[in-house]
Amino acid sequence: MSIEIRRMIKEEFDMFYQWSVEHHVKELLEEAHMSQAEAVKETTEELAEMLPNGIIIT
Repeated sequence: MSIEIRRMIKEEFDMFYQWSVEHHVKELLEEAHMSQAEAVKETTEELAEMLPNGIIIT
């Protein structure tokens, strides 16, 4: 098995970002017992902190 490291294209990043939001919100709803609005707010803030520039297209 081989692994290839490459840059994501915008469409891949968009799909990854959407999946990340949905997955993390679901976790917060189930484990932290937050409201939907709180979970979405916390998730988007965390992702903005981790990925402040989103995808960088060069």
